[in-house]
Amino acid sequence: MTAHPQDDALAAFLEENWERAPGTARHAHPDGAAPARSAPDGDAALLFAALTAAAANFRRGDPRAEFVLWIDGKETEPAPALLPEIGDGDLEGYLARMQSALRGADFTLLVSNPHLHDARFWMRARRLARRVLKVVGAPNGGLDTSAFLGCYRQTPFGVHRGQMSVLTAPVLGEKRFLLWPYAYGCDHRDIQDSLSYDRHRGAALTATAGPGDLLYWPSDYWHVAEASPAPTAAWNIGLWWDRSALMRAANALLGAARAVDRGRRRERFATAPEGGADPFSLGLADLRKIAADDALDDAVRIEWLRFSSADGFRDAPALATAMKPTAKTPARAAMKGAILFERLGGGEFCVAANGHAEIFERLSKEDMSRLSGLARGETVDAGDPSSRLTGFLWRAGALEGAGAS
Repeated sequence: MTAHPQDDALAAFLEENWERAPGTARHAHPDGAAPARSAPDGDAALLFAALTAAAANFRRGDPRAEFVLWIDGKETEPAPALLPEIGDGDLEGYLARMQSALRGADFTLLVSNPHLHDARFWMRARRLARRVLKVVGAPNGGLDTSAFLGCYRQTPFGVHRGQMSVLTAPVLGEKRFLLWPYAYGCDHRDIQDSLSYDRHRGAALTATAGPGDLLYWPSDYWHVAEASPAPTAAWNIGLWWDRSALMRAANALLGAARAVDRGRRRERFATAPEGGADPFSLGLADLRKIAADDALDDAVRIEWLRFSSADGFRDAPALATAMKPTAKTPARAAMKGAILFERLGGGEFCVAANGHAEIFERLSKEDMSRLSGLARGETVDAGDPSSRLTGFLWRAGALEGAGAS
């Protein structure tokens, strides 16, 4: 990954503040300061592209395109006409249209996981995440993204908290947050989910950020955003602490147990016949056998490779339904470290790419050489696009065309 002059400053900020105190890393994210109209690769332009793609997917009924809209503080059905459109031109154009359509009413739009809907924004989110994870490590619960935009005076659902650390990158306007430690909210329960918190202002920490800055708060901090009714837009990366390594392994064990259970006749009786072993103990013995099976080791390893190939993001964009190339072409990894492969205990190979994983009974020497080169960031002959391996890598968005080196 290319080093940025801001990396050292961001690393110092994270080392001082991570899971200790909220704060703002000034000028730590220059991509966030670039206006959409003059910088097509800046955050503002990429976020707008992701939001319009998400809105198009929402109109098609895609369940992963999730929008929540509040008008004058009341949650409202997100009508398609009130979502971003390519014709808006940019974020400012969309927000101006909404101000006109709603006749100046306050409004807030929350978009879940915009990175699922646009490949370039997905790469932007991962590049920023890598700068952070290099310092703090990836959380077992994984990462996600969200976006807040609108013209509103305060977060419409009041003071709240979440089981994740949050980095906010404003792209339009200034974001201002009031924040309280977890214990304060426990001691003052009237603040929880409240829109009336004036008497608690004196105890709040205040953090502000504008385009190009990164605003951070630790997990479980109570917080609320405040602003003038001027247009604002920002996107977030959440680093979740809701899943431990133990529970992720336990979920793999549970999945393996369910697979075994589906292949059996259902036991109907929970009491043992006279002189027989109780069925719960027999079930525990079965569970121990499953836990000792190499297949469980493989299942955990596959999940780890998938997780790592996505830089820890909880969800990845769906596999493409069609491949870009129709013939052999030189290619390289779209992002170094996004293609991983490993031989499993049963002799098969797991290939993970951009948060997806597939199992191959065998890989040829040419396949192994190609994967090794891609993992090193080299330009390689991507192989026949109709082959299962090459097709998977293209559909996962893990390859990009490159001139022959």
